Amino acid sequence: MAASMGDAFRGAVDRILGNWPVLKLAVTHGFGGADSQAKAEWLVGAIYQWFTENANIETYELEDFLEDVLNTEFDTIADDGSLPEVAKMICGCYKLCQHGDDVQLRERLDKLPPCNLANCQPAAVTEQELGHIVGCFISQSRKIMVFQ
Repeated sequence: MAASMGDAFRGAVDRILGNWPVLKLAVTHGFGGADSQAKAEWLVGAIYQWFTENANIETYELEDFLEDVLNTEFDTIADDGSLPEVAKMICGCYKLCQHGDDVQLRERLDKLPPCNLANCQPAAVTEQELGHIVGCFISQSRKIMVFQ
């Protein structure tokens, strides 16, 4: 992949993760501690490096990696069904970059909806009910956030 397309891929990863409500919520509310923003920036670089150093990364592998990072670095579980979508989007953008299709890449990124955390609301839910909620997050203060 040419250097300019490498930059395009890194920018695509940054934009996709920056528009991902799960990660944005975790960073905004400091679920990853005082270094939440730095961890999110590290994640962009880690994904970029992983893809540029390895051939044929499968979507499920990236999905597992994202799930592990959310859990270990941000104490967050993405239970809203977005993990496969985010992984698929990143893998698709990588393929576009490999083929030098910057027009299609730009079009795909321009279609990303903006991340609106106003759709995330605190929910009065007991911990026993958590198993039945899709898209919930618990902060360190034990405040439950639901993304709808």
